[in-house]
Amino acid sequence: MKTTLRLDLEGDPFVTDVYDAPFADAPTVLLIHGWGGSGWYWGETVERLRHTYRVIVPDMVGFGRSLPVRKGRGMAGQVEAMEYLMAHLAIQRVMVVGHSMGGGVSMWLAGKRPDLVEKLVVTSISLFRNETERVFFKGLMEFTGVMMRTRVGFLAGNRWMARQMAGRYFYQMPKDEQILVDLYHDYMTMDYDTALACARSAADPAIHKAAEQIPCPTLLIAGDHDPDAPKANFTYTQQVIPNAELRWIQDCGHLPMLEHPDEYAAILLDFLGQPQVSPATPEPVPTLSE
Repeated sequence: MKTTLRLDLEGDPFVTDVYDAPFADAPTVLLIHGWGGSGWYWGETVERLRHTYRVIVPDMVGFGRSLPVRKGRGMAGQVEAMEYLMAHLAIQRVMVVGHSMGGGVSMWLAGKRPDLVEKLVVTSISLFRNETERVFFKGLMEFTGVMMRTRVGFLAGNRWMARQMAGRYFYQMPKDEQILVDLYHDYMTMDYDTALACARSAADPAIHKAAEQIPCPTLLIAGDHDPDAPKANFTYTQQVIPNAELRWIQDCGHLPMLEHPDEYAAILLDFLGQPQVSPATPEPVPTLSE
């Protein structure tokens, strides 16, 4: 059963889908999407996890359905939103799977709240190896911010534009063109101030510091044809996080959950483990907040 929560976070909407497993004591998995996206693109992953786990899929504040917002939130603010969500749901331990910028949020959360995060999966994002890479990325994000000013609302559903933009992120384009349209729509409609604040804070040294302090078992997943995930940086990230392992998906770009959903989910299930649970009626989701 899916329940949609519409929470209020300091006056801003925070929309989250909660998928109950058929077991009352099933572990909880939190799926955190990346920059310019929203929770919908975890759909294939959810279908493969929900029969074993309770799955939580938020649209980060300023993205997807969590609009409009009154102020921009950087990655630190998104980490606080995840803490708020887990407290609202009375979840004491959670396994976190983050993608791209959501992987940065996940690392930050795991380093900040080791009591909360039981296992961590970081997909399609790595740490900077040196200050030169950090400075280059910051400059790139400032340019991205300028380019975002050219977004035009009526183009959000344009299929040609969607295909052009998606070409960078897929090694093999999906057969379902609607996926490309939905990804492009997310990019075109995300809150500008939030997008820029998150992009800028991706270079925050606090993420590296948090990664060094992650105590839980951690899995890094990357596509071998992802332009945003250099292999050397992933090897470096594996060395920085104390208890990390690394898995590569062949012939894959930046979005393995869409390009290779079966293989991606199989890797997740192998790492997260098969819990020993007893069939029971799941407890109800806490009262919705408006």
